[in-house]
Amino acid sequence: MSLNALLHKTVLGFRGQGPNDSNGAVGLAPYMGLSPTSLSHKVSPTYENTNLSPDELLAVMELTGDHSAFFAIALRLGYAPIPLPKPGDAADEAFNEVMTRSIREYGESMQAASEAHKCPTQRSLQAYRKELLESIMADVSVLSALTARTESSQGKPLPKPLPKRKKA
Repeated sequence: MSLNALLHKTVLGFRGQGPNDSNGAVGLAPYMGLSPTSLSHKVSPTYENTNLSPDELLAVMELTGDHSAFFAIALRLGYAPIPLPKPGDAADEAFNEVMTRSIREYGESMQAASEAHKCPTQRSLQAYRKELLESIMADVSVLSALTARTESSQGKPLPKPLPKRKKA
């Protein structure tokens, strides 16, 4: 599916959350400072001369909660994005640091594996083994953080996430 088709589907699928909110481009456009017609044209697969700016693309994804365009772009460029929990307090920030380290280590191990595949030598294999072990240890840190959170919350309900707010 083309990126414009994904964005078109995303905009059409927008559902306003307020009692007087409209759906689709009519409901989404005012939050972006655009007219419904302009937004419809910018995401339409048939209007090739109009496109969303990078900031408008980001606004569509933030306002709709549909990040499929981002994932399509990342996959086309050869990346595999991994969402992080949204920070809320010090515990969330600490967990995000552990997660980010794990993701970085995994990326480094995959890069080393790619290099070992391109140039299969004992040295490249050792480099991959080192990166793989560092990645595994980073994942163990994530598991430890999750285990500690689970054990500390036994008998207590976990906090409920806040409802999504629409941006004005």
